[in-house]
Amino acid sequence: MKGRTLKISECFTSIQGEGIFTGTPVLFLRLAGCNLRCSFCDTKYAWDKGEEMEVEKVSRLINQAPLKDVVITGGEPLLQPEGLLELISALDSNKRLHLETNGTLWEEELFGRFQMVTISPKLKSMAKEGLQHKVLERFHRWSGPQQVKLLVRGQNDWEEAGGLLEKYPRWGREIPLIFQPLCAEENREDYLNLCTMLADEFLEWRKVKDLKKVRFLPQLHKVLWWGEEGR
Repeated sequence: MKGRTLKISECFTSIQGEGIFTGTPVLFLRLAGCNLRCSFCDTKYAWDKGEEMEVEKVSRLINQAPLKDVVITGGEPLLQPEGLLELISALDSNKRLHLETNGTLWEEELFGRFQMVTISPKLKSMAKEGLQHKVLERFHRWSGPQQVKLLVRGQNDWEEAGGLLEKYPRWGREIPLIFQPLCAEENREDYLNLCTMLADEFLEWRKVKDLKKVRFLPQLHKVLWWGEEGR
């Protein structure tokens, strides 16, 4: 009898290029399927296409990998909660599990199984359907390990971020908040120029904010391996 399956886009080893664990060697498991359609998305291939794999096969693949840190990302992995929960239950206890989600879905039973949950809400300039305040409010009240990542590209994004900090005051104070330049450039040089401009804007924005846990981090993997999928 065939067991439960997960729709997998890809599985690969790289370094974490985003958030507070930047630079950490990790195994990435990218699940297929997403409930957003952001025009800037750099993993559009994961929206729909993927291979149906039995959870037992996926767990064996991860357990045999030498790396302890496993990042489950997408797409949007919470679109497959039953298979994901079964997978987590089958993984070795020494694996450190990280979840990356766009912050539009709530699966509390799953969240407690991760050592870190990264919430990446999309600002209005990125995807008008991205911000789901009811769900974000739940994350804001949740006491589990989490970080918030906001993609930015221009002045309007800083203004919206300021409004969100009033609505979610734990961000940047108790919950780590990472600002990440949107990677939508055609080449590495243009991306680095954008990062420099946004870093200057960030420093100005930061002057008037009482935030102890806020960072500005470009996507390290993009800088190192520009244009390569599976990185």
